[in-house]
Amino acid sequence: MRFAFSDPLGAALARQILAELYRPASGARDIYVSAMIDALKAHMLRGPATTASSGFPTSAFSSYRIHHVMNAVAERPEAEHSLEDMAAQAGITPSHFCRVFKRATGMSPHQYVLKARLERAQQMLSQSETPMSQIADMLGFTSQSHFNRAFRNFAGETPSSFRKRRLD
Repeated sequence: MRFAFSDPLGAALARQILAELYRPASGARDIYVSAMIDALKAHMLRGPATTASSGFPTSAFSSYRIHHVMNAVAERPEAEHSLEDMAAQAGITPSHFCRVFKRATGMSPHQYVLKARLERAQQMLSQSETPMSQIADMLGFTSQSHFNRAFRNFAGETPSSFRKRRLD
């Protein structure tokens, strides 16, 4: 996971906070997360003055919003994830969303959705005998040939050779 800043300690604290948020809720976890957030705030406040100009998301944009959008895509990669809808979920304009999303993840929103769909395709190819055309349709590809091209670019092999290799 890449963040929108290049501060190693800040990134480590942010990763730890995110990891804790995915654990089951408990009173101890909530206290720990609160302390980690306070530590991250203190670190950011004492950090170099160049931090603000390096593109760190300001209070107007929370990294939670990016992760909320990313989780929605990961949960349902087959859904229609238009740029306008994702930006609306984050509460910012589509052009600003593109900039912030790319800065935070290293890829455009479209690339992220495509990657999530192709990762789900790999899972489906490995775990089922569902026909390729049906997988392509279920994951929102315009055609089976579009799915084949995208999969080959992503995995370095065709979906059929990937399935054959996984099932052998």
